[in-house]
Amino acid sequence: MKKLNKTTKKDVRKIILVSLGAILVSIGIWYVWLMPRYDETGIPIGKVDYKFVSSRPEATLYYPGAKIFQKFGLGQRQKGTVAFAGAIMTTDDTPEEVYAWYDAWLVSNNYYNDTSWGGIADTQKSVMTYSKNERERFEVAINDPKGLSLTLGKEVPTDVTVFEFSYIIRGDGR
Repeated sequence: MKKLNKTTKKDVRKIILVSLGAILVSIGIWYVWLMPRYDETGIPIGKVDYKFVSSRPEATLYYPGAKIFQKFGLGQRQKGTVAFAGAIMTTDDTPEEVYAWYDAWLVSNNYYNDTSWGGIADTQKSVMTYSKNERERFEVAINDPKGLSLTLGKEVPTDVTVFEFSYIIRGDGR
């Protein structure tokens, strides 16, 4: 009887050790599978959430001295959509000064003017679009305050330059 108990205890210990090993391997595989993966530019593969896009420097590229009128943004909801973050801002400076400042910053950070992408919205007087790679875009637009007021449902100042910028990350199609 004692010999049977020793064998049973050894078997139970082996079963426990094998089970623990299997659990640890499963946790490791699960962790690697769920761990975010990034492309060569540091952008997540698959869907890009708002937390990621809004954490990038371009998402808070506020024009010096301008006032934030309203922030906006959204994570990628489904395949084929984009994640974006930006703001509507106001300044006493001219549209030319706004465009020049953004152009200088963007070009010095490896963006190039990209007229093949984007378009002008009904609330915009003019727009400049930039690309950095296949997935990152930046747009700065001078807004029509009256049209923007209608869209937002609130009064937008008309005695200043009203503009918006958007930092946009395209999904990778996965």
